Amino acid sequence: MAEKLDHLNNRQVKVLRWVRDGCPDGIFTKGYEHRIIARALERRGLVAITGTGPSWKAVATAAGNTWKEPPREESNGLMAEAEPDTLIRQLLNAGGNLVLPKDSALEKKYEQLVRLSLKPPLRPKGRKLEIVLTGPWNQGPKTIVFTEYFDDYVTASPVPMPERISRYHPAVKAYVGNNEWHYVSSEHVSRAAQLDVLLSKYVGVDLPQARAVADQQIQQCDANLSRQEAAQASAEASASARASYAAGEAQASAQAVQDKAARLMTEQKACAAIGGHLTENLFGDLCVSNAQGSTTDGSHTSCGYAQTGFQPDGTLASADIAAIKDGYPGCLP
Repeated sequence: MAEKLDHLNNRQVKVLRWVRDGCPDGIFTKGYEHRIIARALERRGLVAITGTGPSWKAVATAAGNTWKEPPREESNGLMAEAEPDTLIRQLLNAGGNLVLPKDSALEKKYEQLVRLSLKPPLRPKGRKLEIVLTGPWNQGPKTIVFTEYFDDYVTASPVPMPERISRYHPAVKAYVGNNEWHYVSSEHVSRAAQLDVLLSKYVGVDLPQARAVADQQIQQCDANLSRQEAAQASAEASASARASYAAGEAQASAQAVQDKAARLMTEQKACAAIGGHLTENLFGDLCVSNAQGSTTDGSHTSCGYAQTGFQPDGTLASADIAAIKDGYPGCLP
């Protein structure tokens, strides 16, 4: 059964039009990507394909000949369907973090766009798009982010692929004859065998040694990538630690200001209750008598000296109040 007809991207539309026109020569001259795209169109019921290799042929079905681009929709501020380069632009504008609405149909469309997002020139080098889960226990909304893409730093070297290899190395024969070693579909076994032989020629050593060289290079690439990821994780952890420390310092500073304001309010109330006023001092706050005159014991000592400090909680100790009244009679009510 054909898949549900959906929006096609630019490359799919181009291939479909090419098939409608009878597959003229000179349009797709490099590689086999157009055949892969045609196979996807066949699964949608738009194209019928026969033959392989030189006999490969594609024709448009009735649905393919009448297909028209469906209207595009928008949902929750995000395009219901967009070309990959548009999605990359959306992600860049969102600061590298694009939250998707909880819409399964829309999520499926964006998953397809993410898979097609490697080739657009807007994609930053060394980064690829990926959909990740967020929130506690991954129950939050799905989000599109940029992740590392090591392939951008690998230089591709084209290796000519002949149609046939007349004589296989014994190791290749052993591979072809053992189904448990294939790890590919039966139709791709011969191609895998050809790649095995070409690997030996490309590396310049016999086949078993060529495989060992390839394994070493892959392991070295994996090790380099692991070091890069570890360095990035360390840098991100350091940045996170610095941000957490700064946030903690800011929170502590704000709490200290709140604590000081509450203490001053308590000191003011305690001092006013005994007929005094608060005076802030470098060595600690003081409660000073409001009386303008002198003591009543005949010593003519100014009541400005009738003062005492506060307890840590901002209150006045009863013993300190009694000492003021006794030492400076008449200065406190």
